[in-house]
Amino acid sequence: MATPNNNPNQMTYEKAIALRESGKPLSKKQIWEITDLGYDYYYGKRGKVKRDPEKGVELFTIAAERGDAVAQFDLGLAYDDGVGVEEIDWDKAAHWYECAAKGGNISAMFNLALLLGKGLIGLESKEKRDREQDKRLAVYWLRKVAKKGEINAISLL
Repeated sequence: MATPNNNPNQMTYEKAIALRESGKPLSKKQIWEITDLGYDYYYGKRGKVKRDPEKGVELFTIAAERGDAVAQFDLGLAYDDGVGVEEIDWDKAAHWYECAAKGGNISAMFNLALLLGKGLIGLESKEKRDREQDKRLAVYWLRKVAKKGEINAISLL
């Protein structure tokens, strides 16, 4: 694992938490740095920090709540896979995928379409969902992705 950079301006987990708790608006650069650090913790692939998916989810949440589509997508993945969260929660996954999809994230559009198409959203809730509407929404998102040339979306359509 790489040694930490002693740059005082570098985003750290502690700085991100302090920024969230301060309640002050964050710059786009700060939000991006928090998302990037969340990636480092969640996946542990770049050797910057020890892998800790729970910290990654916490950082993704900070950035996602401030509108970062990449963090929203990653948070959707966490709930979809049940990694870094208590359990798989397709409703929360769909929520974050939809936020990211509305922000233009193609992968989120595709994953949201899959959840809608499989009827996984709302399984735990007592409310009855309109499954036909979910299927129409799945096709809507698949078409948007297919127009971008995504072969898997084209195949599913």
